[in-house]
Amino acid sequence: MNLGKRIEQIRKSKGMSRSKLSFRCLISENHLRLIEQGKNENVTIKNLQKIADALEVKLTDLLEEPKAA
Repeated sequence: MNLGKRIEQIRKSKGMSRSKLSFRCLISENHLRLIEQGKNENVTIKNLQKIADALEVKLTDLLEEPKAA
């Protein structure tokens, strides 16, 4: 699973809209959409940390493949 899909999966699992996540991490909704769609591969660590903080997960949770249950 790529980074964007992982962010989207976590966001949806928390019942959070893209708009709300965008607001919480101070990243434009369009930029966040591009990240989730894998169309923006130049995501900074700073922005990834903002997204992780807004989703209340560790940065590594965004970067690692989820473990199979």
